[in-house]
Amino acid sequence: MKVYPTYVSRACAKSLWNEYRVYEDRVELKFWLFFKTFVIFYEDMISIAVFNPPVIRTKFWALKLDWADFNIHVGIERKNEFMKHLRFTPQEPDKFVAAVEQYFNEREL
Repeated sequence: MKVYPTYVSRACAKSLWNEYRVYEDRVELKFWLFFKTFVIFYEDMISIAVFNPPVIRTKFWALKLDWADFNIHVGIERKNEFMKHLRFTPQEPDKFVAAVEQYFNEREL
């Protein structure tokens, strides 16, 4: 059975042509620069929020996947990985966070 994303932020210039997807059980961040896809399951997430630039004000050591220093961006904090804080810029940060929170909050109930 093929699983389809419930929300997709298509590649654009401000995301450095990265694509970000929301699924019912995870978030996938396709990072083309190193041909890597970060897969973050909701049970490994601590929080997700929208932030104003620059990233330096919030978390200096966050891994930035795109132009997050210059745009309103999304920040994810996770439990288990080396880089616990990720920052990235989907096309519509508020809608992306709302799509994630829908499933993230259901998991906690």
